[in-house]
Amino acid sequence: MVAIGRMLRRLDAGARKGLKRALDTPRSEDVIYATDRWLTALESQEKRARELVRQARSILGTAHGRPGTGKGR
Repeated sequence: MVAIGRMLRRLDAGARKGLKRALDTPRSEDVIYATDRWLTALESQEKRARELVRQARSILGTAHGRPGTGKGR
């Protein structure tokens, strides 16, 4: 919530660029809430999930004699 408030204050001040960065808590702030870096964390988790799916497809494809396809015979 603090991060969203920070972004909205920047928007109210007329800022149009860097609003996404405002969602990440600056390292200089004393208190960091679990939700303050949520957008960055979600993007990171999405990349990790895509890699896991890619690996699973590769493994499943290899198990069925068709590398990388993930499809049966």
